[in-house]
Amino acid sequence: MVVSKDNMAYSETIDDLNLLLTRNYDAEKGFRKAAIKVDQPWLSDFFKGSSVQHNQFGHQLSDEIRKLNGKPDKYPSLEGNVHRAWMNIKELLSARDSMAMLQECDRGQKMALEAYERILEESALTPSSRKIVQQQRETITENIRHIEKMIFNLN
Repeated sequence: MVVSKDNMAYSETIDDLNLLLTRNYDAEKGFRKAAIKVDQPWLSDFFKGSSVQHNQFGHQLSDEIRKLNGKPDKYPSLEGNVHRAWMNIKELLSARDSMAMLQECDRGQKMALEAYERILEESALTPSSRKIVQQQRETITENIRHIEKMIFNLN
C-alpha cells in the first residue's frame, strides 16, 4: 500500500480521535456505573443521560475515523478501568455517597477535557474532525459546570 502525505496526516488525526474515542468509552461506562450506584433518582437520571451523551460522542468519533479510512478502537483504556475500580472502592467506603460519585465523575470529565484541549491545541485535525472535537469539548465543559453546581448544592 502506498502511503501519501494525506494518509500520514490522517494517521495522526486518527490516532488522536481514537484517544478521544477511548476516553468516551471510559466516560460512558463510568457514568453508567455511577447511575446504578446512587439512590437519588434525579442524580441517576443525570448519570444515565451523561452515559448516553458519551455513547453518542463515541459514534461521532467512530464515524469520523472511518471517513478518514481509519479503524476505530473498540476497548476502554487501562486508565478508565482503574478509574472505575476507584469508584467501586469509594462506593464501599462512602456507602453509596452521591457526593463521592459526583466528585469522581467531575474528575473524570476534567481528565477528558484536558485530552480534548491538548488535541485541539497540538493536533493537525481535519476541518470536520476539529468541528466535532470542539463541539464535544464544549459539551463536556458544560457538563463539568453542571456537575460542579450539583456538588455545590449538595454541600
